[in-house]
Amino acid sequence: MASVRMGLLVLGFVFLSTNILAGDGCGFQYSNECTSTPTDGCNVWRSTTFQPGTYVLPHGIDFCNGVTLDCNGAVLTSGVNDSSSVGISIAITKMNIKNCVVENYYTGIRGGSAPVIESNFTSNTVRFNRENGFFFSSPLTRVTFENNVLNFNGQNGLYHSSGYLITLLNNTADYNGQNGFYSFSSASVMFGNTANYNGQNGFISSGSSTMSDNTASYNGLQGFYIFGNYLNFENNTANYNSVYGFFFPFASNSFFTLNKANSNNQTGMVFSSSSSNNVFSLNDVQSNGGY
Repeated sequence: MASVRMGLLVLGFVFLSTNILAGDGCGFQYSNECTSTPTDGCNVWRSTTFQPGTYVLPHGIDFCNGVTLDCNGAVLTSGVNDSSSVGISIAITKMNIKNCVVENYYTGIRGGSAPVIESNFTSNTVRFNRENGFFFSSPLTRVTFENNVLNFNGQNGLYHSSGYLITLLNNTADYNGQNGFYSFSSASVMFGNTANYNGQNGFISSGSSTMSDNTASYNGLQGFYIFGNYLNFENNTANYNSVYGFFFPFASNSFFTLNKANSNNQTGMVFSSSSSNNVFSLNDVQSNGGY
């Protein structure tokens, strides 16, 4: 069994700004409604499918009702490189957003002050935004992110600070300025996600969760930075990261099986001294700069 050790660590920082201009707001019901060809600042009140194409929307659009938006591959762009607006501003609690390409905004898709529950974000590409791809400051509950591509954002591909029963399935978050996935929730599931070449960490996550078949390599700090007990951590890969492959500031009563941490600059897998009652099986930790 490979040895592990606890060392000094630069965590990196997540800088969040509230100086963001959303769309014009939802206003009265069915006001300024988006049609199949969206206009700047329009509101999604009913289930809508956009016509394919590129739409220059400096103020983005507002999501105002618990319906489904299918962008059908349409590109929503601010048209400028230093936009202070949001691509899709969410003003309600339940929604389905799929097949959207959102780029060159301050934030690509942003939740409002209300918690988001029982919602799905599927097959969206959110890229080249000044700060975050997805950003949620309010709690998420029973929310699924599946097959999204969150690349080249200035801070995080996905950021949410609290949640319950969150599922991340087959998403990609590469080349973001800070972290690929910043996902703090309990009873979450992360399967088949990829986070490579991010400025800080591939994954930052907390809470009891199941993490399987995820990959985080070539990141500026850790591949995986995980807080939490009662983890089921299986078949994850963290290679060629600048500090540690896997870092667990505390992790107890957890299972670690078939994980790979090779060729990281410092240590492959690190646990704090407070971690206990863990079970390790068939992990591959070798050729790391520390051990």
